[in-house]
Formats: sequence, C-alpha cells, structure tokens
Amino acid sequence: MSLPGEIIQGILARGALVILRLYVGVVFLVAALPKVQRDFAPGLLGFLEQVALQRGHPFYQRFVQDIVLPNVPVFSELVRWGELLVGATLIVGLLTRFSAASYWCWH
Repeated sequence: MSLPGEIIQGILARGALVILRLYVGVVFLVAALPKVQRDFAPGLLGFLEQVALQRGHPFYQRFVQDIVLPNVPVFSELVRWGELLVGATLIVGLLTRFSAASYWCWH
C-alpha cells in the first residue's frame, strides 16, 4: 500500500516546517544568551543612539527619544526575556504561532 502524493507532500511540508521552527528557535536562544549573561542595557543604549536616532524614521526617532531612552533598563529586560521565551517556545513547540508571529515584531 502506497500513500498518495498529496499525503507525502503534506508530511514533507510539515517536516520542513518543524526543522525551520527549531532553527529559528535556536537562533533566538543563541541571540539571547549573551544578553542573559551580562547587562544588555549599555548595548541597547549604544544601538539606539548610534543607529535608531541617526537612521530611523522621524516618527521612530521621536518614539525612541521620548519613550525608549528614558526607560532603557525596562526595554533591555523586555528584549532579553522576549528573545529567550520566543526561542524556548519555538523549540519546545508551545505557542508556536504566537512565537512565530512575534519573530516579525522583534526583527
């Protein structure tokens, strides 16, 4: 008994998505590890001052200047834990649609 081509394609497509999900999860964890090991606030502050305020859209520049810069410690913790949780949930397979959607929010 052989499987129809559509079923085989579905199995291969789902297998490819699992591999992609695991890869993206590992990328998030690798990106989060240095942020967990040391204070990320100075790095975020440097990025915001050198990149976001120099090359960002005027609306984004105002947002960074008025909201993010005064609260850099809060935003550095949000980035740190966000990357760690998204990576872990993608690898484990929990909340995968939410985690995958938040990937586009973070990058």
